[in-house]
Amino acid sequence: MGIDNYNDPIKLYVALEGDNIENTFDLRSFSAILYELSNILDNTYCVLINQKRLNKEMRNEFSINASNIKPGSIHIDIELIINSLQLMAPLIGLANPYTVWQYTVHAYTLLKYLGSKINNDNKPKISINNSNNNTVIYGDNNIIIPDGQILNIAAKTRNNYDIISNYVDEISIKGLKIQSNIQSINELFIDYKDKGLFKTPSFMDDTLFNIDADIIRFDKEKLTGKLFVLENQDIPSKEYSFTVMGEQNREIYIGAMIRKFVTITALTENKLDSINGVIIYKLHIINIVSKE
Repeated sequence: MGIDNYNDPIKLYVALEGDNIENTFDLRSFSAILYELSNILDNTYCVLINQKRLNKEMRNEFSINASNIKPGSIHIDIELIINSLQLMAPLIGLANPYTVWQYTVHAYTLLKYLGSKINNDNKPKISINNSNNNTVIYGDNNIIIPDGQILNIAAKTRNNYDIISNYVDEISIKGLKIQSNIQSINELFIDYKDKGLFKTPSFMDDTLFNIDADIIRFDKEKLTGKLFVLENQDIPSKEYSFTVMGEQNREIYIGAMIRKFVTITALTENKLDSINGVIIYKLHIINIVSKE
């Protein structure tokens, strides 16, 4: 069907598919997949209304209702319903059931495209489209021009898709398939072959950095922790996870937590992030010196 009113509820037909779930299925996997699906839809709605997370009142406005659960490959009907004052102006650019599902599918399609390219050792170039249209354009030479909101939704939901892909396998739940009652919007499908598609591998940089940082937390058993890199350093100022390389004196790291800052010598472990390009994933410390 087409769409007459963008504020009408959108019906989603959800199927968890597998040969061995006609009579029984793993409840933990089933629950986790549906939980991540609800998180994906929540994250899309958050981006469209420019909120970091949904509070109780917002959740009352945005409903995800399940019904008509059928045996076999576990079929569930879901309705997306929004009860909000912004529905007084039913424009495509506003958050309504139609755009929540539309942007969800576009972001999912973008993530699968980027993941397949990166897994084949291609690094796509992303150019943000500021025209606020509702399409994703796949250009030549791996150049992608997505709507800015679609890019934000992709960044917020990628981990949800990664978790879902880890719960599907060749034996039990083989895939998650979602279709809507809107013919113009493609379906969403994740199967066991997508495992790892939404997660990018890390790689080490052999450049040594001398960095002033504040040690926030340290686990003396695992030799891991969190630190905050101060301003005007050779890497961006923010919080990073770290590991201590070799058999260093852990007492120095314990004492560092009460100091304002220390100087560390570290290697960076990086990721080729499909949304943000190359990012520092973790620091590996080979030396620490207190200057106080």
